[in-house]
Amino acid sequence: LLVSVLVAAGAFGFALVAPQQAEAYTSTTLLAENAEGEFVASDFPSVLTEETDDAVALRVENHERGPTEYAVVVELQRVDTSGESATVTASEELARRQRTVSAGDSWRVSPAMTPTMSGEDLRLTYLVYQGTPPANPDAEDAYRRLFLWVDVPEAAS
Repeated sequence: LLVSVLVAAGAFGFALVAPQQAEAYTSTTLLAENAEGEFVASDFPSVLTEETDDAVALRVENHERGPTEYAVVVELQRVDTSGESATVTASEELARRQRTVSAGDSWRVSPAMTPTMSGEDLRLTYLVYQGTPPANPDAEDAYRRLFLWVDVPEAAS
């Protein structure tokens, strides 16, 4: 009985002092450039033009316990929201970037975008992948996805 108590106390003590494994995850945040030129998580542009195409950035923070290769695909999508779910009726890829990010580091990507699609209530979608993205990416196979609703005037196309 004494040996059992000592083993249990030792195991409990080890559990208290042993380093805990933190949860592995990737954090993604959309950022907008403010009047001072800083990127903040607010005041996103509602119109995508040549002047605002690089005013939105995506920050990817690696908390995966090791270097991780990320890919970002930016798409502009026309979406039908008249039913119970949103259906993409047209899309165009605006940018694709890839980088390996060390554990604990972050990557901010703000690719220049020149859309050919114009209209109101278009969805600017950022798809984040670990590793190489598929040839035809979509929100279902992305590791993370973020989006903004924007208007693209005819002159920008």
